[in-house]
Amino acid sequence: MIKVARLFQTYIWIIDTIRRHNGITLEALNAQWTRTQLSDGIPIHRNSFKRYCEAIEDTFRLKVECRKTSLGYQYFLSHTQELHSNSLKNWMLSTMTVAGIVSESRNIQERILLEHVPSGETFLSEITRAMEHGHTIHIEYQKFTDSEPYCIQVEPWCLKLFRQRWYLLARRLPDSGMRTFALDRMLYVKSAEETFLLPEDFHAASFFRHSFGIFHAQDTPPPIIIRTYEGLGNYYRTLPLHHSQRHIGGTAEYDDFHLQLHPTPDFIQEILSQGNRIEVIKPESLRNEIQNKLKESLERYITKNQYKSPQI
Repeated sequence: MIKVARLFQTYIWIIDTIRRHNGITLEALNAQWTRTQLSDGIPIHRNSFKRYCEAIEDTFRLKVECRKTSLGYQYFLSHTQELHSNSLKNWMLSTMTVAGIVSESRNIQERILLEHVPSGETFLSEITRAMEHGHTIHIEYQKFTDSEPYCIQVEPWCLKLFRQRWYLLARRLPDSGMRTFALDRMLYVKSAEETFLLPEDFHAASFFRHSFGIFHAQDTPPPIIIRTYEGLGNYYRTLPLHHSQRHIGGTAEYDDFHLQLHPTPDFIQEILSQGNRIEVIKPESLRNEIQNKLKESLERYITKNQYKSPQI
Protein backbone atom coordinates (compact mmCIF):
# COMPACT_ATOMS: atom_id res chain seq x y z
CA MET A 1 0.00 0.00 0.00
CA ILE A 2 2.85 2.38 0.86
CA LYS A 3 4.55 1.61 -2.45
CA VAL A 4 1.33 2.29 -4.40
CA ALA A 5 0.79 5.58 -2.56
CA ARG A 6 4.41 6.56 -3.24
CA LEU A 7 4.02 5.78 -6.95
CA PHE A 8 0.84 7.85 -7.09
CA GLN A 9 2.60 10.79 -5.45
CA THR A 10 5.39 10.39 -8.02
CA TYR A 11 2.90 10.59 -10.91
CA ILE A 12 1.32 13.72 -9.45
CA TRP A 13 4.73 15.32 -8.94
CA ILE A 14 5.77 14.62 -12.55
CA ILE A 15 2.50 16.02 -13.95
CA ASP A 16 2.73 19.15 -11.81
CA THR A 17 6.41 19.76 -12.63
CA ILE A 18 5.95 19.38 -16.39
CA ARG A 19 2.82 21.52 -16.35
CA ARG A 20 4.45 24.33 -14.35
CA HIS A 21 7.45 24.50 -16.66
CA ASN A 22 5.47 23.94 -19.87
CA GLY A 23 8.20 21.63 -21.10
CA ILE A 24 11.26 20.34 -19.28
CA THR A 25 14.23 18.07 -19.98
CA LEU A 26 14.72 14.90 -17.96
CA GLU A 27 17.95 16.35 -16.59
CA ALA A 28 16.22 19.51 -15.36
CA LEU A 29 13.35 17.46 -13.96
CA ASN A 30 15.80 15.23 -12.06
CA ALA A 31 17.57 18.28 -10.66
CA GLN A 32 14.31 19.13 -8.89
CA TRP A 33 13.30 15.53 -8.22
CA THR A 34 16.43 14.71 -6.21
CA ARG A 35 15.64 17.55 -3.82
CA THR A 36 12.31 15.95 -2.85
CA GLN A 37 11.81 13.40 -0.08
CA LEU A 38 10.15 11.07 -2.58
CA SER A 39 13.44 10.55 -4.43
CA ASP A 40 15.71 9.58 -1.53
CA GLY A 41 18.29 11.56 -3.51
CA ILE A 42 18.15 9.10 -6.44
CA PRO A 43 17.37 10.47 -9.94
CA ILE A 44 14.71 8.87 -12.13
CA HIS A 45 16.22 6.51 -14.70
CA ARG A 46 15.06 7.11 -18.27
CA ASN A 47 13.43 3.66 -18.45
CA SER A 48 11.58 4.25 -15.17
CA PHE A 49 10.47 7.66 -16.41
CA LYS A 50 9.03 6.03 -19.53
CA ARG A 51 7.03 3.60 -17.37
CA TYR A 52 5.78 6.47 -15.21
CA CYS A 53 4.61 8.33 -18.32
CA GLU A 54 2.71 5.28 -19.52
CA ALA A 55 1.06 4.95 -16.10
CA ILE A 56 0.14 8.65 -16.13
CA GLU A 57 -1.60 8.23 -19.49
CA ASP A 58 -3.52 5.16 -18.26
CA THR A 59 -4.52 6.78 -14.97
CA PHE A 60 -5.14 10.42 -15.88
CA ARG A 61 -5.56 10.29 -19.68
CA LEU A 62 -2.70 12.78 -19.93
CA LYS A 63 -0.02 11.97 -22.48
CA VAL A 64 3.60 12.99 -21.85
CA GLU A 65 5.26 13.72 -25.18
CA CYS A 66 8.95 14.17 -25.94
CA ARG A 67 9.88 16.87 -28.45
CA LYS A 68 13.22 18.14 -29.70
CA THR A 69 13.69 21.84 -28.90
CA SER A 70 16.54 24.33 -28.83
CA LEU A 71 17.14 23.25 -25.22
CA GLY A 72 17.30 19.56 -26.14
CA TYR A 73 14.67 16.86 -25.78
CA GLN A 74 11.91 18.22 -23.57
CA TYR A 75 8.80 16.62 -22.14
CA PHE A 76 5.37 18.24 -22.54
CA LEU A 77 1.82 17.39 -21.51
CA SER A 78 -0.67 16.86 -24.31
CA HIS A 79 -4.46 16.40 -24.04
CA THR A 80 -4.43 19.14 -21.39
CA GLN A 81 -7.68 20.47 -22.86
CA GLU A 82 -9.38 17.62 -21.02
CA LEU A 83 -8.22 19.16 -17.75
CA HIS A 84 -9.99 22.40 -18.64
CA SER A 85 -13.16 20.69 -19.86
CA ASN A 86 -13.31 18.14 -17.04
CA SER A 87 -13.82 20.08 -13.81
CA LEU A 88 -13.73 16.92 -11.66
CA LYS A 89 -10.39 15.76 -13.06
CA ASN A 90 -8.95 19.26 -12.73
CA TRP A 91 -10.14 19.52 -9.12
CA MET A 92 -8.83 16.06 -8.25
CA LEU A 93 -5.45 16.74 -9.81
CA SER A 94 -5.14 20.11 -8.06
CA THR A 95 -6.16 18.60 -4.73
CA MET A 96 -3.73 15.72 -5.03
CA THR A 97 -0.95 18.10 -6.09
CA VAL A 98 -1.49 20.21 -2.98
CA ALA A 99 -1.66 17.07 -0.83
CA GLY A 100 1.66 15.91 -2.30
CA ILE A 101 3.30 19.26 -1.70
CA VAL A 102 2.09 19.36 1.90
CA SER A 103 3.18 15.79 2.61
CA GLU A 104 6.63 16.63 1.22
CA SER A 105 6.87 19.67 3.50
CA ARG A 106 6.83 17.74 6.77
CA ASN A 107 8.95 20.23 8.67
CA ILE A 108 6.54 23.11 8.06
CA GLN A 109 3.16 21.33 7.94
CA GLU A 110 1.93 23.18 11.02
CA ARG A 111 2.51 26.42 9.10
CA ILE A 112 0.31 25.42 6.14
CA LEU A 113 -3.33 26.17 6.95
CA LEU A 114 -6.11 24.73 4.78
CA GLU A 115 -9.87 25.27 4.74
CA HIS A 116 -12.03 22.59 6.30
CA VAL A 117 -14.88 20.98 4.35
CA PRO A 118 -17.74 19.92 6.69
CA SER A 119 -18.54 16.24 7.22
CA GLY A 120 -20.55 15.87 4.02
CA GLU A 121 -17.85 13.62 2.59
CA THR A 122 -19.15 10.92 4.96
CA PHE A 123 -21.83 10.06 2.42
CA LEU A 124 -19.90 10.77 -0.77
CA SER A 125 -18.95 7.14 -1.30
CA GLU A 126 -22.52 5.83 -0.91
CA ILE A 127 -23.93 8.50 -3.21
CA THR A 128 -21.31 8.12 -5.95
CA ARG A 129 -21.80 4.34 -5.98
CA ALA A 130 -25.55 4.82 -6.39
CA MET A 131 -24.97 7.34 -9.18
CA GLU A 132 -22.59 5.01 -10.98
CA HIS A 133 -24.98 2.04 -10.86
CA GLY A 134 -28.17 4.04 -11.42
CA HIS A 135 -29.77 3.33 -8.05
CA THR A 136 -32.08 5.64 -6.14
CA ILE A 137 -31.17 6.48 -2.55
CA HIS A 138 -33.00 6.98 0.72
CA ILE A 139 -32.04 10.13 2.63
CA GLU A 140 -32.82 11.29 6.14
CA TYR A 141 -32.48 15.06 5.93
CA GLN A 142 -32.41 17.82 8.53
CA LYS A 143 -32.95 21.38 7.29
CA PHE A 144 -31.43 24.20 9.31
CA THR A 145 -34.87 25.81 9.39
CA ASP A 146 -36.80 22.71 10.54
CA SER A 147 -36.95 21.27 14.04
CA GLU A 148 -37.38 17.68 12.83
CA PRO A 149 -35.69 15.67 10.04
CA TYR A 150 -37.63 13.99 7.25
CA CYS A 151 -37.03 11.01 4.96
CA ILE A 152 -37.14 11.07 1.18
CA GLN A 153 -36.24 8.86 -1.77
CA VAL A 154 -34.44 10.51 -4.69
CA GLU A 155 -32.64 9.86 -7.96
CA PRO A 156 -29.06 11.19 -7.52
CA TRP A 157 -28.20 13.14 -10.69
CA CYS A 158 -25.03 15.07 -9.90
CA LEU A 159 -22.77 16.35 -7.13
CA LYS A 160 -21.45 19.89 -6.80
CA LEU A 161 -18.91 21.43 -4.43
CA PHE A 162 -19.58 25.07 -3.55
CA ARG A 163 -18.12 27.19 -0.77
CA GLN A 164 -16.68 24.23 1.16
CA ARG A 165 -19.94 22.26 1.05
CA TRP A 166 -21.00 19.30 -1.06
CA TYR A 167 -24.47 19.39 -2.66
CA LEU A 168 -26.51 16.73 -4.43
CA LEU A 169 -28.85 17.59 -7.29
CA ALA A 170 -31.59 14.97 -7.26
CA ARG A 171 -35.09 14.21 -8.58
CA ARG A 172 -37.54 13.64 -5.78
CA LEU A 173 -39.80 10.62 -5.76
CA PRO A 174 -42.63 10.25 -6.41
CA ASP A 175 -43.40 13.85 -7.48
CA SER A 176 -40.38 14.13 -9.86
CA GLY A 177 -39.42 17.60 -8.64
CA MET A 178 -35.78 18.68 -8.80
CA ARG A 179 -34.10 19.57 -5.53
CA THR A 180 -30.62 20.33 -4.20
CA PHE A 181 -29.56 18.72 -0.90
CA ALA A 182 -26.55 19.67 1.23
CA LEU A 183 -24.59 16.60 2.24
CA ASP A 184 -23.67 18.05 5.64
CA ARG A 185 -27.39 18.13 6.48
CA MET A 186 -27.88 14.45 5.67
CA LEU A 187 -28.24 12.20 8.71
CA TYR A 188 -28.53 8.93 6.82
CA VAL A 189 -27.98 7.76 3.23
CA LYS A 190 -28.66 4.29 1.86
CA SER A 191 -28.87 2.97 -1.70
CA ALA A 192 -32.26 1.54 -2.66
CA GLU A 193 -33.04 -1.44 -4.89
CA GLU A 194 -34.99 0.73 -7.35
CA THR A 195 -33.04 1.89 -10.38
CA PHE A 196 -33.43 4.86 -12.71
CA LEU A 197 -32.12 6.07 -16.05
CA LEU A 198 -30.49 9.48 -16.23
CA PRO A 199 -32.00 11.47 -19.14
CA GLU A 200 -29.68 11.34 -22.14
CA ASP A 201 -29.92 15.10 -22.62
CA PHE A 202 -28.87 15.91 -19.04
CA HIS A 203 -25.42 17.47 -18.66
CA ALA A 204 -24.48 18.70 -15.20
CA ALA A 205 -22.24 21.55 -16.41
CA SER A 206 -24.94 22.77 -18.81
CA PHE A 207 -27.60 22.54 -16.11
CA PHE A 208 -25.65 24.96 -13.90
CA ARG A 209 -24.06 27.04 -16.66
CA HIS A 210 -26.08 30.16 -15.75
CA SER A 211 -25.88 29.58 -12.00
CA PHE A 212 -23.74 31.04 -9.26
CA GLY A 213 -23.81 28.50 -6.48
CA ILE A 214 -26.39 25.76 -6.11
CA PHE A 215 -29.61 27.47 -7.21
CA HIS A 216 -30.97 26.90 -10.70
CA ALA A 217 -33.52 28.70 -12.87
CA GLN A 218 -34.79 27.72 -16.31
CA ASP A 219 -35.51 31.13 -17.83
CA THR A 220 -32.96 33.16 -19.79
CA PRO A 221 -30.61 34.95 -17.37
CA PRO A 222 -30.43 38.75 -17.53
CA PRO A 223 -27.18 40.55 -18.38
CA ILE A 224 -25.64 41.87 -15.17
CA ILE A 225 -23.13 44.69 -14.88
CA ILE A 226 -21.27 45.21 -11.63
CA ARG A 227 -18.82 47.97 -10.71
CA THR A 228 -15.97 47.20 -8.32
CA TYR A 229 -13.96 49.65 -6.22
CA GLU A 230 -10.82 49.68 -4.05
CA GLY A 231 -8.97 47.05 -6.09
CA LEU A 232 -11.69 44.39 -5.89
CA GLY A 233 -11.58 44.10 -9.67
CA ASN A 234 -8.07 42.65 -9.46
CA TYR A 235 -9.39 39.80 -7.32
CA TYR A 236 -12.22 39.11 -9.77
CA ARG A 237 -9.78 39.11 -12.69
CA THR A 238 -7.64 36.41 -11.10
CA LEU A 239 -10.61 34.43 -9.72
CA PRO A 240 -13.72 35.22 -11.83
CA LEU A 241 -17.12 35.06 -10.21
CA HIS A 242 -18.51 33.10 -13.17
CA HIS A 243 -17.30 31.69 -16.49
CA SER A 244 -19.36 34.34 -18.34
CA GLN A 245 -17.52 37.21 -16.63
CA ARG A 246 -15.99 39.83 -18.96
CA HIS A 247 -14.13 43.01 -18.07
CA ILE A 248 -15.82 45.80 -20.04
CA GLY A 249 -13.97 48.90 -18.88
CA GLY A 250 -13.17 51.13 -15.99
CA THR A 251 -11.04 53.93 -14.64
CA ALA A 252 -8.37 54.34 -12.00
CA GLU A 253 -11.18 54.27 -9.42
CA TYR A 254 -13.31 51.35 -10.58
CA ASP A 255 -13.68 48.35 -12.91
CA ASP A 256 -16.85 47.22 -14.69
CA PHE A 257 -17.69 43.57 -15.34
CA HIS A 258 -20.42 41.95 -17.42
CA LEU A 259 -21.94 38.62 -16.34
CA GLN A 260 -24.68 36.41 -17.76
CA LEU A 261 -26.20 34.51 -14.87
CA HIS A 262 -29.26 34.21 -12.68
CA PRO A 263 -29.25 36.59 -9.68
CA THR A 264 -29.78 33.75 -7.24
CA PRO A 265 -29.61 34.08 -3.43
CA ASP A 266 -26.01 32.84 -3.56
CA PHE A 267 -25.04 35.59 -6.01
CA ILE A 268 -26.85 38.27 -4.02
CA GLN A 269 -25.03 37.11 -0.89
CA GLU A 270 -21.72 37.43 -2.75
CA ILE A 271 -22.56 41.02 -3.72
CA LEU A 272 -23.59 41.91 -0.17
CA SER A 273 -20.46 40.32 1.29
CA GLN A 274 -18.28 42.88 -0.53
CA GLY A 275 -19.91 45.85 1.19
CA ASN A 276 -19.02 49.23 -0.29
CA ARG A 277 -16.47 47.77 -2.70
CA ILE A 278 -19.11 46.71 -5.22
CA GLU A 279 -22.15 48.23 -6.93
CA VAL A 280 -24.78 46.68 -9.19
CA ILE A 281 -25.27 48.88 -12.27
CA LYS A 282 -27.74 46.68 -14.17
CA PRO A 283 -30.41 45.36 -14.11
CA GLU A 284 -32.46 47.86 -12.17
CA SER A 285 -34.45 45.11 -10.43
CA LEU A 286 -31.30 43.57 -8.93
CA ARG A 287 -29.94 47.00 -8.02
CA ASN A 288 -33.17 47.74 -6.11
CA GLU A 289 -33.09 44.38 -4.37
CA ILE A 290 -29.53 45.00 -3.17
CA GLN A 291 -30.51 48.48 -2.00
CA ASN A 292 -33.43 47.08 0.01
CA LYS A 293 -31.29 44.47 1.69
CA LEU A 294 -28.64 47.05 2.58
CA LYS A 295 -31.35 49.28 4.05
CA GLU A 296 -32.63 46.37 6.13
CA SER A 297 -29.12 45.67 7.35
CA LEU A 298 -28.52 49.32 8.21
CA GLU A 299 -31.84 49.48 10.03
CA ARG A 300 -30.63 46.81 12.44
CA TYR A 301 -27.78 49.11 13.48
CA ILE A 302 -29.75 52.33 13.81
CA THR A 303 -32.95 50.91 15.30
CA LYS A 304 -34.18 52.55 18.49
CA ASN A 305 -35.00 49.20 20.07
CA GLN A 306 -33.07 48.57 23.23
CA TYR A 307 -30.09 46.36 22.51
CA LYS A 308 -29.50 43.73 25.10
CA SER A 309 -25.97 42.44 25.28
CA PRO A 310 -25.82 38.63 25.28
CA GLN A 311 -24.47 36.94 28.36
CA ILE A 312 -20.96 35.59 27.81
